[in-house]
Amino acid sequence: IQADLDRAEVIQRALLPQQPPSTPGWCMETLYRPGSSVGGDFYDAVCLRENDLGIVIADAAGHGVAAAMLSVLFKLRFQQISQPGIVLEPAEVLRRLNDGLFDMLSTPGAFVTATYVHIDLGSGQVRIASAGHPPCIVTRDGGDVSMFERTGPALGLVADPEFTEHDFILESGDRLMLYTDGV
Repeated sequence: IQADLDRAEVIQRALLPQQPPSTPGWCMETLYRPGSSVGGDFYDAVCLRENDLGIVIADAAGHGVAAAMLSVLFKLRFQQISQPGIVLEPAEVLRRLNDGLFDMLSTPGAFVTATYVHIDLGSGQVRIASAGHPPCIVTRDGGDVSMFERTGPALGLVADPEFTEHDFILESGDRLMLYTDGV
């Protein structure tokens, strides 16, 4: 069993970006420390167009193999939605992810929390929608800190959820932090 879990950990790590996409003038750092061999934490960053970056972070409910499998399902759905050249509003991305997951998940307690961020790299304009995920934290260059709470329910729990968005500008020296219990 441990050998299988070790192989599953290698496979799950392969689902994560090996390095962030190149974003001249911007710095992106990631840290992944799972609590066990496999789990439900996931993140990705996608260059959608020349100045448009999409970032997602998610946490599938539970721990272990079931959560890891749910995170794989989430990644597959995310890849179908986040195609280069196509820019969707964060709320729409979460709605589309929810539609696919809600139709597939019929097990009680199977859901995913997620945050999707769209950044216009040219202007610093940021739009965030969050599906039951922990708050995003913005630290301003001057030291002010803001938290952006969830804007809708976790994915897979309800049909046709409503998501709103937070909208703000990141200036030079500001930091945006996204996290889960494992990322």
